[in-house]
Amino acid sequence: MTAQRMARANSLLSGKGGPLLAAPTRFLGHHVVGALATRLGAHVELRPTEGSGVTAYVALPTTLVQQPDASATAAVT
Repeated sequence: MTAQRMARANSLLSGKGGPLLAAPTRFLGHHVVGALATRLGAHVELRPTEGSGVTAYVALPTTLVQQPDASATAAVT
């Protein structure tokens, strides 16, 4: 993925990429993920992977991450 394309994808993932209907179809998923991330208070971005490839970084707010209930864990084992 070129740096320019990654910047465009990250713009869409951040919700700052412009109107949905103006985007090419290949970026529709980026719009959807960006809208969900905004709604949930999460952060999503693409980062270059050392060597080759791309890594999707997702940071969730603490309100979405919960510690497992000890009684539920005991019931499973």
